[in-house]
Amino acid sequence: MFARLLALLATGEAAAVKRRLKTAVMFYAAAGLVALLALVFLLVALYLWAAAHWGATATALWFGVGLLIVSGLIFIAYRVTARARRRAAMGKRAESMMVGASALAMLPTLVGRRGSWTTALVLLAGLAGYAAYNEYMRRMGQRDD
Repeated sequence: MFARLLALLATGEAAAVKRRLKTAVMFYAAAGLVALLALVFLLVALYLWAAAHWGATATALWFGVGLLIVSGLIFIAYRVTARARRRAAMGKRAESMMVGASALAMLPTLVGRRGSWTTALVLLAGLAGYAAYNEYMRRMGQRDD
């Protein structure tokens, strides 16, 4: 994320991205609110139709049970996806820790030689390249979805 921010600041696109993001959030929020109101009215209409056929008490009980079942299914789906996300994050974290550990293990041998400033610059360039590669792979993964 830090590499992406640096790239945006370097190209001067941060203000444009912020403006696009703000506009998108406003439109999505408005669309979501209208969709929520539409769903509420549809549920009320369904309730009134069912209450006319089976009675208000029976309909209220069935709606209550149905909504509890739907909320339980949503909770289960969240738990399953959160567990999968957590496992993926742990794998990435382990890979990142291995890269960091190997870089730290090589640092004394690289810096201990003559021309340590050049070595440090090469090391920083390598880290920047690795961050750019990770950002590129992340963007490519988002486009495929």
